Formats: sequence, structure tokens, C-alpha cells
Amino acid sequence: MESYSRFFEYVKQSNKLVYDYYASHAQSCLCIYFNINKEQSIYDNDKLDGGSYEFYGSASGIRYTKIMLLPVYFVEPIQPTYSAEERGYIHETTSSIVIPSSYNIIPYEHDLVYFPSELNPSTKYPVYEVIGIEKSTDTQVTMWKCNIRSARTSYNVIDDQVVETKVWFEPTKTILSAETALNAYKLMDIKTRNIEQLKGYYHVSGLFIF
Repeated sequence: MESYSRFFEYVKQSNKLVYDYYASHAQSCLCIYFNINKEQSIYDNDKLDGGSYEFYGSASGIRYTKIMLLPVYFVEPIQPTYSAEERGYIHETTSSIVIPSSYNIIPYEHDLVYFPSELNPSTKYPVYEVIGIEKSTDTQVTMWKCNIRSARTSYNVIDDQVVETKVWFEPTKTILSAETALNAYKLMDIKTRNIEQLKGYYHVSGLFIF
């Protein structure tokens, strides 16, 4: 029983190291992630070939939760692809990203990813659509590899389908509502200013200055 307990603790600690610590401290790339909000979306879920008739625009019933400044990992180099369709020769770009389960979000096909070069998004950069998902382990603690492809839409069109906005909060490495994250950053700013003010009352020798 003792050896079993030790082995179990080793597995638990190993999972925590790989899927929690490494996932939070690896080299990342910030993005704006549009996660499909299934509760507020309107789609046909009763048929085998059901779904949404339109994914983008005012006629679509799909709604998104927008997650700002979300770090994603192992972003692969963009690969150009070409396909011949009825309307002509189509040029698309593909890549992939990795999302750890510690984020407590489940990626879906047709989620959208946008890589901003600045804080205010621009329509001149493409939006990417999740076209396939691979799961590293068959457990709740895992990594999601999302294969993405340039979507035939723009940031402004998708932004009109957002029903909820959240923000990645780096100090605690969690996803918070926009209002909660804003209040948390304000408290951190107050704390920093108070610490700097208190430093002025002490001399480098450790004596209190009146």
C-alpha cells in the first residue's frame, strides 16, 4: 500500500509539473481567443448533420466568449495552402496552437483565434478558425492541440457576435471577467504605490524617518 501511494503521488506531482507549471511558464504567444458560447448560441443540435446555417455575420446564431490576452503555446510556423474551388483558386494559411487544460476552457471546432500586433485590433490581420482538435491524454488534465486555418471573415464581424468578454490575469494565471480583472489590476496598482510610499519613511540603514 505504501509503494502504491508513493507511485500515485509521483504521477500526481508529475502531472502538476507538466500540465500546470510548464503550461504556465513556457514561451507563449498572446492572442484573442473566441470560444463558442454554447449556452447563448442558437444552432440545430438534434440532427446528425445539424449545426449553424451561418457561422459569421448578423444571420448567424453562433455567439462567442472573447478572452483577451490569452497566452497559447507551441505556435507552429504558418504554412500556405492552395485549393481550387468553384469561385477560383483559394489561398489559405494553416498553423496550430496548444492550450493547457489548466485554463478551464474547452476549445471547440469553429472557435476563432486572432493574433494582435498591438492592443487595439486591426482588420488587416487574419482571423484563424479552429478546424481540428487533438487531445494529448484521455484525462481531465491534458493539453489541447488546435489546428487552425485562416477564416473567411474579419475581426469586426466576429466582435459583433461576442456576448461575454474575459481577460487573462497573469499574476494568478487564471481567466477572469473583464470587470474583475480591471478591479484586480487597480488593487495591484494601489498596492505598488503604497509600497513605494512606505519606502520613503525608511532609511537604507533601517531607521524609521519621521
